Amino acid sequence: MIWTMGDGATVVCNGPGTPYKPDVPDREQSSSCSHTYQHDGTYTVRATIVWTVTWAATNGQGGTLPNVQRSTEFPLTVEQRQAVITG
Repeated sequence: MIWTMGDGATVVCNGPGTPYKPDVPDREQSSSCSHTYQHDGTYTVRATIVWTVTWAATNGQGGTLPNVQRSTEFPLTVEQRQAVITG
């Protein structure tokens, strides 16, 4: 999986990444594939999956098919909120 993050970064992951688990607290979430944005804004993210297929038949023949890529783009809004305590 190739993620073009919209801020100039590209992240390559083995698979789509770790799904978010709504029943797990945020502090216990983890991922083997991540990206941190440095600024607020709306970014256009492109997710591209690359399929590589090999095959084998019962008669001993086999081979590798050409890679196939499929992509989709979507807007991602990044926001940051900070609490400021004044006294």
